[in-house]
Amino acid sequence: MNKDNHMNSSKAVVGWHKLLTSLLLALFGASVALAQAAPGAPQAAQKTFATPKQAVDALIQAAGSYDVSSLAQILGPGSENILSSEDTVQDKNNAAEFAAKARQKNEVTVNPKN
Repeated sequence: MNKDNHMNSSKAVVGWHKLLTSLLLALFGASVALAQAAPGAPQAAQKTFATPKQAVDALIQAAGSYDVSSLAQILGPGSENILSSEDTVQDKNNAAEFAAKARQKNEVTVNPKN
């Protein structure tokens, strides 16, 4: 692998990690918003969790097995474009690397203002 390809690959991995982190935060925000919504309000087709820890665990498990269907349910509508690219092998490798690092260290902190 030449230096340029390695740099591009590294940038893609870093970008993917930042994207998933942002999506995870958005997931938590959406879960809180859905929990506070009126009971009769229509809800999006996004999987919800009883706790943020359950959401994290589900995300890590789905990424580790590269279960795109579960990832799409966890992240919600419109997530398909960010879950897969033209390079499915690299997508799977990125997801596995994310899951491995997330298993090593992850922390759920609940904002006391929520």
